[in-house]
Amino acid sequence: MSSVWPEGRRRGTVARVRVASIADVRAIERTPYLELLPTWSILAMIEHAAAETPGKSAIVEVDKDEPTRAARRLTYAELAAVVRATANRLSAVSGTTRPVV
Repeated sequence: MSSVWPEGRRRGTVARVRVASIADVRAIERTPYLELLPTWSILAMIEHAAAETPGKSAIVEVDKDEPTRAARRLTYAELAAVVRATANRLSAVSGTTRPVV
């Protein structure tokens, strides 16, 4: 029987699992919850995705007149850069107080 994890089980690989049977679901359920995600912060997850697949589309804006066409695509690398820049800007304008969003 092949493994549920095509690349071998490692932290944060739950999105890449192959689920073909209830046995596969059980194998995932036996995995400790803390091992299912690469990290706990949203920014770190986006940066993880950007490091793994920088050119992959993270956000696709659909053309309002032609819903089968993408009006704009934002890659994981671009999304990570925008989110990081926003976080840095919020931190800069917050002064000495900790920014809360």
